[in-house]
Amino acid sequence: GLGGPPTPPLPLPAMAATTSADSLNIVTCLFQKCQLPLAKCIANPRCLANVVCINTCNGRPDEIDCQIECGNLWENDVVGEFNKCAVSDMSCVPQQQDDGSYPVPRDDQVVPKFDTKLWNGQWY
Repeated sequence: GLGGPPTPPLPLPAMAATTSADSLNIVTCLFQKCQLPLAKCIANPRCLANVVCINTCNGRPDEIDCQIECGNLWENDVVGEFNKCAVSDMSCVPQQQDDGSYPVPRDDQVVPKFDTKLWNGQWY
């Protein structure tokens, strides 16, 4: 176990709506597979603020937009590391399924060459 003081509401980043059973599965997975990123997140004020923010989004009609806004407000390397483990690497957190709202454009609808280095650095 991680030991230490009781943990705050558990981090549930960018996810589909969950039931109590889903939440228990997420928590179990986080403690089994993402212990270090979870501990770092709980100890990091910005990551913890992101967790609290995301948990206020659950069940809202604009849940995904709310979660994105939380990420915009509180993102840092610790949040990124935690989300990478919980969502991408270990699949502890279920992701919202693609509903087709943003289809892949046809080749004739995209710029043939785009220098992604234009996006490097801070934009605000």
